[in-house]
Amino acid sequence: MLKSIELQPAYKEDLPLLLNLLQDAKEQMASSHITQWNSYYPNIGVLIKDIEDRSLYSTGASNIAAISIDRRGKDWYLHRLMVHSSVKGQGIAKKILSNIIQNGYSNNVDNIWITTNHSNLPMIHILTSLGFSFSHKIKIHGREEYGDFIIYNYNLTQKMLRL
Repeated sequence: MLKSIELQPAYKEDLPLLLNLLQDAKEQMASSHITQWNSYYPNIGVLIKDIEDRSLYSTGASNIAAISIDRRGKDWYLHRLMVHSSVKGQGIAKKILSNIIQNGYSNNVDNIWITTNHSNLPMIHILTSLGFSFSHKIKIHGREEYGDFIIYNYNLTQKMLRL
């Protein structure tokens, strides 16, 4: 089991590894009946945009995980957390999110936001176990047939007051 997860910025040279990771994540979701992603989203164009925006982070050559972190002022928005099936069940997603929360405190971030589909029960469990709070539900254009998407928030300023 891995003790820590080191994320680094992803580059265009990483695309073959990232596409493999993306395909693996899509297959995991499909086999678990999680209706969050589909055959056309996310895709190579989304990954390229994340790389160009310098928001995509990965575990590099180990290719076990990646996440997009969109930094907007004092709020961070997390997208497309992917963990390879070869390390499924080892707590990788939770470690990544925990590291992001700790980095948020270090960088004076107010809120961390993440959206997941109502069918993604493993992610919902991870988020609530880390202290993320339900914010609200939305429908996503082009994916309405997948039902509600749930937005969770980790309010670092509120949590800091409790420490």
